[in-house]
Amino acid sequence: MLRSLGWAITGFGAAHVLESAWHRFTAHGKRPDPTRTGHLEHHRKANEEVDVGGEIREHAGRLGKQLLVANLVLAPLVGLRRTVPLTLGLAAGLVAVSYYHARMHRRAPRGRYEEWMWRFHWHHHASNVRVNFGLTNPLLDFALGTAVVPAEVEIPAKLAPAWLHAAGGSVAGLSIRAIDRARTAP
Repeated sequence: MLRSLGWAITGFGAAHVLESAWHRFTAHGKRPDPTRTGHLEHHRKANEEVDVGGEIREHAGRLGKQLLVANLVLAPLVGLRRTVPLTLGLAAGLVAVSYYHARMHRRAPRGRYEEWMWRFHWHHHASNVRVNFGLTNPLLDFALGTAVVPAEVEIPAKLAPAWLHAAGGSVAGLSIRAIDRARTAP
């Protein structure tokens, strides 16, 4: 039982690395991919809340096939007792990534880690799409030299989430770009 739990935890952790790799090499890559179009649309509409349920439903079939293939490839090598918990952990990790990412678009950060992580994420959206690919975990970015975490991130008004507008345009090092704030002031 403990070994199965260990494999599930490994899968859960691997999901965070895999989403970062997907984000960098597929979503922002040059090769066509069905998920790339939706991701680029998300960048254009970063101010909108993320529909996690819709995302999960949209990608469930594709993810299910990929997890099945992972089981078929890995089972002869390490056995189903390991691959099933591993792939269940991967699936749970990818759901967790989706929910955590949605929070960044839905509400202000709570606590120091979230303040840091929200700046990390919003810098990618508002300042430089070539850095900060980890939606929920910056480890791969630090390993590959693509992590940038400024103390302040200015977000164009049209990209700023509703919670930042509601907070008066500034929260925890995130702010609506001053020139945009002046244009939208009454």
